[in-house]
Amino acid sequence: MLGGDRLTAQTDVLVIGGGPAGIATALALRGDGFRVQVAERSGYERVRVGETFPPSIRPCLAKLGVWRSFLLEGHLRSPAITSAWGGSETHDQSHIFSPYGVAWHVDRRRFDLWLAREAVGRGIPVAPGVRLRDTSRDAFGKWSVRVDTPAGATTVQASYLADATGRTSSLARRLDRRRVVHDRLVGLYRFFSDPSHEASSTEPEGSGGHELPATGLVEAVEDGWWYSAPIPDGRLVAALMTDADIAARQGARDPTRWHELMQRAPHTWLRIRRLRAEGAPKVFAANTSRLDTVFGSGWLAVGDAAMTHDPLSGDGVCRALRQGLAAAAAIRGDTDGDAAALPEYGRAVDSAFDEYLRVRAVVYGLEDRWHDATFWARRHREGTRRSISAG
Repeated sequence: MLGGDRLTAQTDVLVIGGGPAGIATALALRGDGFRVQVAERSGYERVRVGETFPPSIRPCLAKLGVWRSFLLEGHLRSPAITSAWGGSETHDQSHIFSPYGVAWHVDRRRFDLWLAREAVGRGIPVAPGVRLRDTSRDAFGKWSVRVDTPAGATTVQASYLADATGRTSSLARRLDRRRVVHDRLVGLYRFFSDPSHEASSTEPEGSGGHELPATGLVEAVEDGWWYSAPIPDGRLVAALMTDADIAARQGARDPTRWHELMQRAPHTWLRIRRLRAEGAPKVFAANTSRLDTVFGSGWLAVGDAAMTHDPLSGDGVCRALRQGLAAAAAIRGDTDGDAAALPEYGRAVDSAFDEYLRVRAVVYGLEDRWHDATFWARRHREGTRRSISAG
């Protein structure tokens, strides 16, 4: 599928996880002359929620040398983001004054696969279907990583490991690190197609052509908020963002109930009501969390393995790419004998996360129409920063 997808027995750096953070780390390291390999658990086949990249994605991709290739991938340009937040009216935040141009609606599965192929094209092995079994380290600091691959079990020796396994932090947990979780936000999403298709028996019937909106929409409701946006394959994705216990209490996984809840979001309902839903709602984790320690001797965590943000921040992939570049710089510095390289990386992650929590509290504080509702009361208490530990 990818080509160049077999792991070799020896490498300088083994990146475990082939999402944007892992591939960015690998690309940057390769540019510095490191031998690097990527072990990815999936086959890049999993359906992902459509995503809107802000204009600032451009310098991130440019630093990795893949911006021009990105432009050829057929992503949708987005001139603005529309929101109904803090009041019932909608407002457009135009990207016209951004020095980086427009935003982009993308198919995340396709984007991740494209980025992995860019790495392969630069001589970086990206092996799909790989599962981490065990890690050990000898007295000379060399790692031995045992993995299961589609071709069987194998061992890779590496001088350095990068944990890019996402929210699971699979490597870091094996090294006795913990995730600290700040909330239980989840998203329940569905895709919608053109109404000219035959309507299902449980959804509103279509009535002729319906032009999909060009912008993403964020709309606050009593029990959370809705996100909707077009994706490049001609469909639209819509997601209810709420806490897991609230979703369970409301029965939001049921298609009929999910549809009823959407009708409480008038602006979202207006753009969805003539479209046909495909399948039942699917759930994804969207909580704010972080790793208690993001580095150690001979390893570091990057991207969602280090920290996750509320999707409301809108910069998940940009952050992953920036962290990949920073992680590569830290590995380079550490291997060159700079004892401050890893601690500085850790402090930068800590500082970025603290700033994110501050901005997150401010943004949620702007919506005060339902201050007594459970979802919003929890966010408005963010100043206390009480967290719950998930070992």
